Amino acid sequence: MSTMVAVKVKEAAMFMPRFLNQLERLDGVNRAVFVYGESTDASLRMLKHYQKTSRHQVEIYREPYLPEAEKHPAMLARVKHDIQRILKAGTEDYYLSFDPDVVQFPPDLIAQLKRCGADVTAPMVWVENRTIPTFFDTFMFRRNGCMFHPYEPPGLGRTEPFQIDSFGCACGLITREAELAGKYVNPYPNIGFCKSLIDQGFKVMLDPRVHVYHVDLEAYGIMHYPIESPYSHVPFLTTSGDKQTLQHVAGCRKQYMVNEYDKWLKQEKNAEVQAVSDWWNTRPLITASYKVFNEESFLKYSLESIYPFVDRVDIVEGAMEASLGKANKDGSSTDGTVQLIKEFPDPQHKIRLIQGKWKSREHIQAKLLEVCESKWMLYIDGDEILDGNSMRKARAFCMQNQDGKIVYARPERFFTFWHDFKHIAYSKDPLSPWAQYGVPHPFLLWTDIPGLSFNYYHTIPTDGWGLPITLDRKEYRKKQAVLDGVFVYHFGNAKGDAAVEYKLSLPDHSRMVGDVDVDPYFSGVMPKDFGIEEFKGKLPAVLRKHPCYGKQRIRVTDVNPYKFELLQQ
Repeated sequence: MSTMVAVKVKEAAMFMPRFLNQLERLDGVNRAVFVYGESTDASLRMLKHYQKTSRHQVEIYREPYLPEAEKHPAMLARVKHDIQRILKAGTEDYYLSFDPDVVQFPPDLIAQLKRCGADVTAPMVWVENRTIPTFFDTFMFRRNGCMFHPYEPPGLGRTEPFQIDSFGCACGLITREAELAGKYVNPYPNIGFCKSLIDQGFKVMLDPRVHVYHVDLEAYGIMHYPIESPYSHVPFLTTSGDKQTLQHVAGCRKQYMVNEYDKWLKQEKNAEVQAVSDWWNTRPLITASYKVFNEESFLKYSLESIYPFVDRVDIVEGAMEASLGKANKDGSSTDGTVQLIKEFPDPQHKIRLIQGKWKSREHIQAKLLEVCESKWMLYIDGDEILDGNSMRKARAFCMQNQDGKIVYARPERFFTFWHDFKHIAYSKDPLSPWAQYGVPHPFLLWTDIPGLSFNYYHTIPTDGWGLPITLDRKEYRKKQAVLDGVFVYHFGNAKGDAAVEYKLSLPDHSRMVGDVDVDPYFSGVMPKDFGIEEFKGKLPAVLRKHPCYGKQRIRVTDVNPYKFELLQQ
């Protein structure tokens, strides 16, 4: 079964010799057709020389007629129509679409693509010589209405062909019947062509077992930008099925470039890099970062528990927009929180108070990140307390990990106290942040993570790729640590009825429930995926002076489902 190869050529002399060398080695070619667009370089001379020396039958057709508006790579439908007419006039069973900037492909490429048995089969197309594998033509490759993510494209790691919406111009094998049945229209002719085939019952497939490599156009100073079209405004699809925005992909690209530049610096400017590193290492070790509003009931005890073990304490105080109705006119707390902070003993001048009105929790976290001057951030809320042993272990961990190889550490256990100091509540769903060993927000975070931000969600920090750092992703599994014997004691649900009612009134508050129709705080019934147990551990010593220490406010009355009653005080 024979194959016609067709290639569109314009201003390609810089990289076309490599393509022609690869094409000469390609098996299964009946004839090679080149559609040449007027160029200012040596493209035509190269084609004519190849026509004389090649073992393949080579045909060259000129394209003198395209108007300027259709010379953009996204507007080549007329050239595609010409190739269809050339194929129709011949006898080949297959058409191999190629771009002359594909510079690496196997000699048995056609045979590999035929294995799939589909009407249209595309290989994985990569940018050559990238440290981080980068998919080429992510814009034209589509699946489920989305573009392919350049760094996490669909097909990455897969071993079986799968259906796609469309493929790019770089490379694709098409049966004669499918090619002649398809309809090319501008813009982005391949997208419309593939849709017309799918509508007729043809299959468009990607075979992740087959790989070709495209020249790095950016290395040649060649940049292609999407034209204004509805096709240009769709998300990117990752190999896991997640949809990402253009901003996310741009962040990935930026981070890739930063990493490459850093590698160059270490190779070429190592002495300077070491001097900068020595200077940067003079920073403090740990900053405790607080966001507080009306936290008088526990903040004093929280500060006492961490103060001896950290180098700085940053406290962002004030209401978010959603809770301005519960604040003073300047947005500050209405209880004694501000006075407590100002009067807290601070002999080493560690505490910095930052007040204001805040748009959201993300806004507050961004401020904490902006002002932090330490290598590690200890994220802690004003209703959370640690014991001395936990803080000693946390500081020792930070002392031992100052090279960025570990970027996140979480405590062994996060205890959520329920109405009093004698009971804790937790989700029985192990994937919940409120699970028995779950962590609802970051604990220790390395501040030099490139691109570190809280733009995704206030409790899930992300890097410059937009990847969550504290979740169980393969990219960070070896960079996370669990601190054995380190415990966080959370009292946000043990402040009393008024405080809990206020927390539930906030529109952005994520309730610790699995069934939104159940309000466990006051109904006396826990959701099915939650339970209560008696706390059998030892409370931090600083809590012994708390007015609620030793008092019991609830009694468990049933365990299936969990029921409890509030006791009279």
